Amino acid sequence: MRKIVFALFVLLFWGCSTLNGARPLGPQQHEAGLVLGGPLLKLGGAPIPTPNAIVSFRSGLKPLWNRPFEIDYGFNLTAAAFGIGQTHVGVSWQLVKQAGWRPAITGTGRLFLATDAETFWSAKQEELLASWLFGQQLLYVGIGNYVELATWQERMIRLTPVVGLSLDPFAKDGFRFQLEWRWFAVNEEPETEAIEWIPADRGAYGLSFGFSYLF
Repeated sequence: MRKIVFALFVLLFWGCSTLNGARPLGPQQHEAGLVLGGPLLKLGGAPIPTPNAIVSFRSGLKPLWNRPFEIDYGFNLTAAAFGIGQTHVGVSWQLVKQAGWRPAITGTGRLFLATDAETFWSAKQEELLASWLFGQQLLYVGIGNYVELATWQERMIRLTPVVGLSLDPFAKDGFRFQLEWRWFAVNEEPETEAIEWIPADRGAYGLSFGFSYLF
């Protein structure tokens, strides 16, 4: 029964969102924040975001081949409230700089780990984001791919389109806001009747809001 409960929460929490890495931070820059939301599910006939609360951090590192490079990390507060430890760590590297209407391109690799002390689950996320900076507002779009690594489930690919907006992203320091929409596992049909995702026939829409401080 404990493994069944753990598997159910993994289904709910594998689609958690983090602070975006569309534009990696510079050296000695840091960002700390809280991201709320996740895949939409139907509860009582109404669509609601999965109540994930993710404490997320980003830290700029020394540029890699003269391109911005950062590390991000954090943990899931909602999962912890149910006795599940879930954390993530990743890196983002800007491959191409923005030039006029040509977007900047950034690649991200991220590892998710979860356990209830008896069962272990892991997944990796790979993401490619194009972003445009307008004044101090950042618009980004891209595609992510989630691959489960745990031995209790077959390897799967979950393609996830993403669109997001970051407000006041490059102030010297101060508060920042992030609004993000994802279509988790757009290539996958539902495999369980215990949870009704939205849409019901393909993947799940996701909505999240982030509030952070850059210093």
